[in-house]
Parts: sequence; structure tokens; C-alpha cells
Amino acid sequence: MEGNVRHTRLPAWGSRETVQSSSTAVLLLSILAISVAFRGFIGLVPTPAGSLATWITDGVTVVCAVIVVWGLLGRRPLRDPWFVYAFGGFVAISLFFCVISPEPWPVKLIALRNHALYGVVALYATQYLTEWGAARVEAVLRWVGVAVAVFGIGQYFFRASLPDWLLKPIDSDLFGYWGTDIVRANGLVGNTIVYAAFLLLILAVWWVRVFTTSGSQRWVALGATLVVGGAVLATFSRMVMLLAIVLMVVAPMLVALRRGRRAILLTGAVIGGGLVVAAVSVLLIEPLRARVLDSWIIRELFSQGNASVTESTDLHFEMIQMALDHFAGSPLVGIGYGTQSSGSTFSVDGSVITDGAHWATLAEGGALLTLATLGFFAIVLVRLGRVWWKAGDLEAAGRALAAGLYLIAQFGAASFLNSGFYGKTPFVAFWILAGCALAVCVSERRVEPASPR
Repeated sequence: MEGNVRHTRLPAWGSRETVQSSSTAVLLLSILAISVAFRGFIGLVPTPAGSLATWITDGVTVVCAVIVVWGLLGRRPLRDPWFVYAFGGFVAISLFFCVISPEPWPVKLIALRNHALYGVVALYATQYLTEWGAARVEAVLRWVGVAVAVFGIGQYFFRASLPDWLLKPIDSDLFGYWGTDIVRANGLVGNTIVYAAFLLLILAVWWVRVFTTSGSQRWVALGATLVVGGAVLATFSRMVMLLAIVLMVVAPMLVALRRGRRAILLTGAVIGGGLVVAAVSVLLIEPLRARVLDSWIIRELFSQGNASVTESTDLHFEMIQMALDHFAGSPLVGIGYGTQSSGSTFSVDGSVITDGAHWATLAEGGALLTLATLGFFAIVLVRLGRVWWKAGDLEAAGRALAAGLYLIAQFGAASFLNSGFYGKTPFVAFWILAGCALAVCVSERRVEPASPR
């Protein structure tokens, strides 16, 4: 009987089939990374309907989905079954909410795409990228991120002379502050919040590389981190600034965790010592303390001295209360999938939640959709954590660490207060990075063919 058992074998790591499929994946995912990062520039090209960047992004996503489905129907082995089953279950639950929602199907399908379907990009990357291909795609993503960051810095410094079409995308408004000439940079990625969320992802990738590479690559990563950090400041996003600081403290500690107790102690001492020196310097050096405490960012932004900042904070609480009111009316399945989307039938007569993605999910799908969403992303985080801990190559492990830290920061914190994640550039970029990280799992899942009898 044992001789009749059929064994499935993954394509050999360096086989022609694997190399060809990975090369195709590198091309498609690179096009996707470029299209979402430069969506504002691509959007300047006139089209009969919608944005050209959106057409490219959705078109590539559909191609990825078709290839994945074709491979699964052809019984292609699963490189990460946990992720495949989790994604399939999440999409199935989301489809259930589509069916019971009172919104028109076009609205529901767009909501489904924004909330779930873009995740197929990571599934495609996991199934078809080799480790070499994953490294190439990640390189494209992080460098287009730097390019957009440089442009955003230019937007801030040359805001008075740049034409309107270089200051904001055609589908977004400019953000500023009452009583100032500040124009918050957006990199033409979207509004300022979307741009800041994207920068946080790029910052995570480059900062982790500072500790997982060596030689000239480390210095390049450090320089890129400084550029992206400067771009973050030009967004004036309180949430992203705080999350960036936390990320930059935690990331080196987690990298050190893989290297042993001595590395942890040394890294902790350096970071702790640096924070103490900075705090003491601000407290004891009068000119420095005055300069920091009287800076616009501290006095007007974080201390809410500006009327625009106060209005924004009040709006966040209004959105939370609105979500809780909707939830109270239908706590189990919500008021309808897609109702909180722009252009929905609900939005014609009712107010929609524009700040706080999690609160919008709670209103649309109640406890069931919220728990399903949290469960799915928790599984993604666990899979990323597995790669970070087990990957033999430190750079590959760092890729998973950057994606995991970003997921915790953006999904676990920022999405309670803003809606700059789902269906937008940072969402697609995250799935590209997560797919590149999860692709290394295949090296631990090879199934050998049956021995000849």
C-alpha cells in the first residue's frame, strides 16, 4: 500500500519553471509597486473614467489573482497553507457580508476590493517568488518609496512656487493649519494621511536594513532612513511621528533578539543611554529646552495649540461616537458592507466615518466582521513572526520584521484614528512587502519525492 501513495513535490528551487514564474512575479509586482507609489503622477494622464494608476493597480491585481487560481486548480503545492486558508476564509466571510448588505453591488465590490481582495497580491508573491525575486521586489518598493519621500520634502520647501497639480493629487485636497502657510506634503500618493502611512512602511523597511546589512549597504540604509524620516516630518502627522519613534526604538531590539543575550544587552544599553542623554540635554540645557518646547510641532501640533489640530481631534471623537451609535443598532452584522464608503447609498442621507478604519468596519459589519478582520491580520502577523524567527538569512528575516512592525503600528494603532490604510497605497504596498517576506517559507517546506522501490 505504501508504494501506491502519491507524493507532491515542489518545483526545485533553481528549476527553470521556478525561475520563470519568479521572473514574471518580479515584473508584475514591480509594476504594482511603481503604480501605487507614483499614482499621483500616473493619474495626470487623462482617462475616460477613473485614474490610470487605479486601472493599472487593479489590472495587475486581477492578473495575480488569475494566476493564483489557475495554479490552485492545477494542484500547485501551497507554500504557506496557513496564509492561503486564512485569506480564503476572510474573503468568504467578506462575501457573506456583501450578500446581506443593502448597498448596490458596485459599491459592495469596491469595498470588498479595498478591505480584502488586494491581499491576493501577497498570496501571489508567496506562491511564485523565489528568495532572490522577493529581494528584488522589495528593493523596487523601498527605492520608489525614497523617491516619493524626496518629492514630498520638495513639496514642503517649495510649496509657494509649485503649481497646484504638483501640490496635490487630482482626487485629494490640500491639508494645512489655521493661521499658517504650512502645506502638509502628500507626495501625490493621496491625502497627507495616506502618504504618511506609506512613509511609515518605507521607514520600517530601511531602518530594519540598518541592522540587518553591513558595509556600504548599511550606510545607504541609514541615509535613506534619514530622508524618509524628514519626509515624515513634512507630513505633520502626529500619529505617524509617534509610531515612527516607537518603531525605531523597538526594531533594533528585536533584531538583537535573534543574535543573543549579549546583543540584546548592548543594544538596550545604547538605546536607553541615548534616550537618557537626549532627555537630560533637553531638561538641563536652557537654549535647547526652549527651542524644543517652543517649536511649532510641540507647541501647536502635539499640545493642540492650533485650531485646526483641535478640530481634527474633536472630529476623531465624533467618528468614534458615530460608529458606536451604528454598532448599537446592529451589533452582530452591522448596518451594511460598504455603507461607509464614499458614493454609497447610505452616504446620500447619512454621515459616513471618514476617520478611523476600525470604527468604520465595526459600523459596517458589526462584531462578526470586526473579529474576522482582527483574526485574519493576527494570523498574518504570526506568519511574519515565524519567518522573522526562522529565516536563515538575516535580510530575509528583516523583511518580515519590517512588515510585522508596520502591521502592528498601522493596523494595530493608527487605524483606530485614521483611514489611510484600507484600499490605498500603503495597503497594497504592505501586501507586496508581506508577500516578499512570506515567500521565504518555501525553503522550509520542500517535500521530497517518494523513494523508488
